Amino acid sequence: MKALKLLAAALVFAATFSSCKKDDVKPTSSNASIEGKWSGFKGYDNEAPDNDILWNIKPGGKIEETNTNGLVKGSGTWSINGSTFTGHYQFKAPLNTIYSFKGTYDKNNGKITGTWGFDNSDTDGGNWYSNKIQ
Repeated sequence: MKALKLLAAALVFAATFSSCKKDDVKPTSSNASIEGKWSGFKGYDNEAPDNDILWNIKPGGKIEETNTNGLVKGSGTWSINGSTFTGHYQFKAPLNTIYSFKGTYDKNNGKITGTWGFDNSDTDGGNWYSNKIQ
C-alpha cells in the first residue's frame, strides 16, 4: 500500500510540472532606462577624462549633478532622441557655470560617452563618459 501511495504521489508531481508551460520572459535590465544614478569622468580639452561626474538623471527631463555625498551641485534638463543624449544645466551659486553636453547612450551596457562644453556649446569643454550605477 505504501508503494502505491508513493507511485501516486510521483505521478501527481510529474503531471503538475510537465503540464506547465514556460513563457519566454526576459528579465528587464536596469540599464534599459536612462533614468537613475550615473558615475563617470570628464576631461578638459583633449585630455583623458579624469574628473569625477555624478549625475542623477530624473524622470520628466530633469538632471542633477551631485557631489559624492549626494548633495546637488547643479541642475537642468536632458532629452534623448534614439541613442543621442543631450542636456544643459547650471551649477548653483556662487559658480553659476552653465554646461551643455551631448553623448551616445548604450542601453545594453549602461554607458554614455560624449562631449561637453560651456554655455550652449556641447563641444568646447572636452570629453566625458558615464556608467549607470542605479
